[in-house]
Amino acid sequence: MDDPVVTQAILTFWVGVLAGLVLGGLAGWWKGFALGIAIGCLTIGAAGLAGAGWLGWHRYHSLAGTGLADGVVIEWVTERSRGADNKVTVTHAPVVTFNTLDGKAYRTKGLGRGESDLPVGSEVQVRYRLDDPSQALIADFQNLWGGVWGLGLFGAIPAMMGAFFLATAIGESRETRRSRAKRAPREPPSLRRLEIAQQLTISGNLLFVAAFGLGFFGPDNVAQALGLTFLTIGAACGIHAAASVLRADGGWQPPAIFLLIGVAFALFGFGGYMLG
Repeated sequence: MDDPVVTQAILTFWVGVLAGLVLGGLAGWWKGFALGIAIGCLTIGAAGLAGAGWLGWHRYHSLAGTGLADGVVIEWVTERSRGADNKVTVTHAPVVTFNTLDGKAYRTKGLGRGESDLPVGSEVQVRYRLDDPSQALIADFQNLWGGVWGLGLFGAIPAMMGAFFLATAIGESRETRRSRAKRAPREPPSLRRLEIAQQLTISGNLLFVAAFGLGFFGPDNVAQALGLTFLTIGAACGIHAAASVLRADGGWQPPAIFLLIGVAFALFGFGGYMLG
């Protein structure tokens, strides 16, 4: 289901990667390192987000014409693929059988995953096209929205990095133009702001500790435990970003770095938890 759209979305991303490398290299050679990284990352990010949006839009509308059925995992098949480096990758995919409303039996194959997640005999739900039940997907996050999440992830992180380096390049340009002008000293943060920043820093550090505790004492499902760990780390980074703003730690870069890292961890954590 939607296989051509998936191919188009992935192709869009890789075209964006190639364009980002070329445009970023040219911009870096012409205007400097920071602007080159910014242009390259923004191009790659835009391609990834465009691919995710394209795939998500089509997947949402294609699911509108589907029915829901209960299925059963009947076997696992081993698939081998050879990459550009001639390395063979082995994956295992579940095969599911299900019955439509008219009682006819169909089967579909899911995306590769660990066999321990869905042993033979496991019951799963299936989404199938009412006009063509042979077009079906296992109704879980990986099979329905995993591609959207993956492309969105590889689009959002480069886009955030590009925005960071673009702001850095603009700031460097302004500093160069104002280098001869006298700058008024910044007013130090108030005692109350420093106290709140200290409390936030302590809270963030406690969340970091709690994040690692989730890895050992969280859900038995490894993917969900890792997802919760990453989500907690992302929240801790967000708290440290707020503390950095209150302390006025040398401009906008320190809190922006905390925020960028936090969002990246949160995106990975969300996907890991949902895939589990």
